[in-house]
Amino acid sequence: MENEVKAAGGRAAVVCEACRIRHRKCDFEDRICKQCLDNGIDCIRQPGVKFRYDPRQRLLAAESPGTQQRLTRNHPSVEFFDETPGLLYFYTGYDAQQIVTSQTPQYDEASSTHLVGLPTPDAFPPYLSPAGDQTSSELAAGYSPGQWTSAHPFSESEARLVRNFAENMALWTDITDPVRSFEFEVPRRALTEPLLRHAICAFSARHLHRAEGRTGGEEEALDHQNKCLELLIPAMSGGQFISVSTLTAVAVMRQNEEMDEHDHRFHLEGASRIFNMAPQFATVGGLGEAAAWLCLREDIYVSLTTQSPMNIRTDSFYRSATILQDSDFSRTQRMVVGLAVLLKRAFTSPLDQADILASETEITEWHRSKPASFEAIYYRPRSLKDNRCYPEIWMLSPHHAVGLQYFHIAQIVLLTLKGGTAGKPYEHLADSRIREREIRQHLSTVVGIAISNPRAENTWFTARHCLSVWSGCLHRAKDRQAALTFLADMEARTGWRTKALVEGMQRSWAEDSDDE
Repeated sequence: MENEVKAAGGRAAVVCEACRIRHRKCDFEDRICKQCLDNGIDCIRQPGVKFRYDPRQRLLAAESPGTQQRLTRNHPSVEFFDETPGLLYFYTGYDAQQIVTSQTPQYDEASSTHLVGLPTPDAFPPYLSPAGDQTSSELAAGYSPGQWTSAHPFSESEARLVRNFAENMALWTDITDPVRSFEFEVPRRALTEPLLRHAICAFSARHLHRAEGRTGGEEEALDHQNKCLELLIPAMSGGQFISVSTLTAVAVMRQNEEMDEHDHRFHLEGASRIFNMAPQFATVGGLGEAAAWLCLREDIYVSLTTQSPMNIRTDSFYRSATILQDSDFSRTQRMVVGLAVLLKRAFTSPLDQADILASETEITEWHRSKPASFEAIYYRPRSLKDNRCYPEIWMLSPHHAVGLQYFHIAQIVLLTLKGGTAGKPYEHLADSRIREREIRQHLSTVVGIAISNPRAENTWFTARHCLSVWSGCLHRAKDRQAALTFLADMEARTGWRTKALVEGMQRSWAEDSDDE
């Protein structure tokens, strides 16, 4: 595409880089074109850089195939340099100051301990770098082409949305992250990266609209979502650079998508594709690793609810910085990835019983060797007599609640994989009823952990997913009503729509009823 075109009045004009990449019509009336102004991105115009076809090549191509050409072989020592900051920015997307800064990575005391097991630069494939040689520290820093070269203050509306994200919704994501990357790092990057800014504002606007009934929230969310997609599409289609911020933005947009009444899972495929191309994100520490764990949990949700294999590869998570540390956070992450591996094996055809047994052994060992901090600090069993359909299970911290909840979900999956082993039909039916009762007990524990630990809001989503699959095990009217009450409370608390799920559960219960 030609960069230079004729503007109004016949004068030569230059299409800005943002419009050229996104194939948008660029105006030439001012220093900043309207497209860039509306989307809050830098408007960069410079003469086109091209490699033109040498006319002498035409003469060489016209020679007959039998003609032998004698070419002089030269052996000079040649080095090429980008001589101007403008040309450097044109090729890489970085200004000179960013390149100098990224050569000397600076970590604060908290984040440096989180970068345990950081891979060498050679471990990263070329598509993670704009120049093919980006160091792992630059990847952890998350520089990306097209970001603002300086901080852009939030507008009043954006400030409200970013604060809501940091104070409420980041807790859903940081529940197993000891350095709380989504609470601290993502808002900081949003000051200089429009892609992340629009992603979190879209998610936050939808949450405020649904949780608080704020007028205009859906329109505001859609506006930020469209602006995010305009930046996200070229960021993912370039084929040369996939940054930490790109993966993070896709993961946040996936969370935003999950709040829809009907989940079409458009962004799930994008997140899975990015991570499977670059599994090293799980091992770089910081925001890159936190985004990778979020993508894994999002894939677990889809695998559970659709009864289909996991899309994300799990091998690299065993080498993550968090798991390599000996802490309660690492034990929780081991349970998360253990459930992911089990789901991958459970829904792969044909079923390999040896693999299932290996997962069962690993999960059993996790429960046997868990420290006392994973035990409930207060427990009160369920009692239908006292109208308490779910047990009270107070956990020490949110990540302890997640670890124990995922263990009970794994037990449900293992029980569903065990067919009847009895030889007689009646014994087979009795065995099925026993397994269903055990599934119901674990399901009650999963929901009970969520209700008993309000700070661990992520456990509410996981309990919702489990009810969507195994609510058919609930036969008592009190248990069914308790499940509906939980879903209603969850929607009021988080803004996550549950109407379609409730209607599906009620239809299933009606079909299962003995009443005519």
